[in-house]
Amino acid sequence: MNSLYFRRLLVLTILAGALGMALLIFPYGAPRAGAATTNIDQFDDTWAVTNSVAGTSVFSYTNVVGVLGGQREVTVTNSASSGSGDITFQSNSPAGTGSYNTAADVLGVITLTYDGTSDGGAAGVNPTGLGGVDLSANAIVVAISQEDWAGSMTVNYWSDASRCSTLTRSTPAGISPGSAIFPIVFRFRDFSTCSGYSTAAVSNTVGAIQLVVSSATKSTDIIFDMIASANLDFGDAPTSYRTNYNATLSSSGPYHVINGALKLGSVIDGEEGESVGGTNAVIDDNTTSDDEDGVTRFNTTPWTNGGTASLTITVSGGSGCLYGWFDWGNDGAFDDDVGSSDRIISTTVSAGTARYDFTSQADTNGNQYYARFRLYPQDQDGSCNSAKSPEGNPAFGGEVEDYRFGWMPTAVSLNSMSATAEANSVLPFALAGLGVVALGAVVLVRRRK
Repeated sequence: MNSLYFRRLLVLTILAGALGMALLIFPYGAPRAGAATTNIDQFDDTWAVTNSVAGTSVFSYTNVVGVLGGQREVTVTNSASSGSGDITFQSNSPAGTGSYNTAADVLGVITLTYDGTSDGGAAGVNPTGLGGVDLSANAIVVAISQEDWAGSMTVNYWSDASRCSTLTRSTPAGISPGSAIFPIVFRFRDFSTCSGYSTAAVSNTVGAIQLVVSSATKSTDIIFDMIASANLDFGDAPTSYRTNYNATLSSSGPYHVINGALKLGSVIDGEEGESVGGTNAVIDDNTTSDDEDGVTRFNTTPWTNGGTASLTITVSGGSGCLYGWFDWGNDGAFDDDVGSSDRIISTTVSAGTARYDFTSQADTNGNQYYARFRLYPQDQDGSCNSAKSPEGNPAFGGEVEDYRFGWMPTAVSLNSMSATAEANSVLPFALAGLGVVALGAVVLVRRRK
């Protein structure tokens, strides 16, 4: 065998072995962390606009740091039939937020347009001004820090002059100061074609994007934390546990906007929220990466009714609010009552791995049970006082993980075991495996000839 042939054979053998090791370590591909949020507006610059009379005023701000395209156009409309008084929108007041306020006798509309175009305050949209930016993710998210009216918001976006998409969402009333930040979610898959256009826009070539906020009541106060494109994390228990997405928040499955580092375990990925429920609660595990890695049983011994049960839970990325539920009755739903036995964990947590003990409500031997765990960011005041639920209740950050824990009867009873030495028992198999790899390498080399 000449030296060149031998070197080729050796290299191919090493590569084949490396490939085999990679498949053992990453059978579904290397884990991918949750896709990073793409900021549209963080409201970090300081400015304020006011319209005190009936009509529309347009204001344009250029070279703005932290704003998509570096430009924000603000249109403020004071309804002629609503009386007189101020409509104000300002950025960085409170710090790092945008606030929209109307007087006690005023209705109005504000429009925020991001098209990267310095037009000196002229109304209108440049549908290609952003140059086709890629906002690919599950959704556009408008995060609300405070809000006292039940109104609506509309997001429009363009790919060019002939392609436009739109979606309107209702907003809940009663987001109080200090409570949890509330995400209003505009999934890309839910958008429809804008009126007057024949083709929908696409999220990976966005030329302009716009947020329209209409105040349905007078004396409106809204505080925006940020506008961004982001991915969503859902559970994957069977659909009876309200796993799928529904725009009606009270009947939706639980979901978390992937934002920041807070998560269960070490991995998180996003899903669109349709048909994610599965019998074994592993669909999310097999989507992009196995991200349900935060919760394990402390040991595999079956739990007894009334006895102590234990789980080991890992939290990454900081402090949060940890909640967990077990469907002890196996009735296809998690009881959401605060004092319910289904709620097994309700506590403030810090980053790290810890054991959590609770009282088992069943003899688990021979049975399987579904469980859900949600890690929420702390409320704005640092507490965990906001309502937490196994269903609905979208969260801006954190993660949800679903599990099916089983304690099946032992199929084989082991009465005794003994061991005897056998020289080189592993070596023949190792040599056989190496021979197969080498033979494959030779075949490849010969085929190349």
